[in-house]
Amino acid sequence: RGNGHQLYSNLYLNFGVDGTQQYEGGWNEWGSDLGFTYQGAMQSEISVGLAPNQEFFDGVTYHSFRKSASASFHPGRDLQLGFSVRQGETIDFTNSRDAEFLTLSPFATLNVGRHFQGTVTYDRETLSTKAGSRVYRVDLPQATLFYHFNRRAFIRTIIQYQDVELHPEQYVVPVDARDQSLASQLLFSYRIDAQTVFLVGYSDNYLGNSQLDLRQNGRTVFLKLSYAWLL
Repeated sequence: RGNGHQLYSNLYLNFGVDGTQQYEGGWNEWGSDLGFTYQGAMQSEISVGLAPNQEFFDGVTYHSFRKSASASFHPGRDLQLGFSVRQGETIDFTNSRDAEFLTLSPFATLNVGRHFQGTVTYDRETLSTKAGSRVYRVDLPQATLFYHFNRRAFIRTIIQYQDVELHPEQYVVPVDARDQSLASQLLFSYRIDAQTVFLVGYSDNYLGNSQLDLRQNGRTVFLKLSYAWLL
């Protein structure tokens, strides 16, 4: 921990190992993680990680090495900006082969006054063969908005869009070249006391593909009253 006169407030170093073994003794997977985190001015945080892994799938043992990095800071009291990137080797489970992935994830969180909070995230992931041929690309933007009336009640809205672009020539089974979905949810929550919560909400979703534009696939209206008995 820093003493107030240094360029950092906290420095963290972590290491972990985990594995899953079959009953007869074979390993399903094992992995390790080495990470370093810096925390400093403007509530900034920077992390980097290294993760060698071994996974057994479809009769083959795959060895992969993955890297990650993330950074976030508060340029103002009510605004947080951040970005993360993950890259490395993985398994193309559909086609049972080695592959490489890249995931980019920027985000922003904004507080307006004491009542409103909004978070916007955008995830993009690509998967390619070892030779560099694209297998798929996924874009997943999402917005989450909260409005707190008081300490007991709030409204939450979530809007999520997913766009998947597949390259059919890279698949051993027939696939569509495009898959889209749009989902939204509106939730009202009222906490009556520490054990009792009243929830009411609405959600819907839209689906589309290469031959079909987004069309509504379903909608749901729900009501829930939750109470906890202490015995």
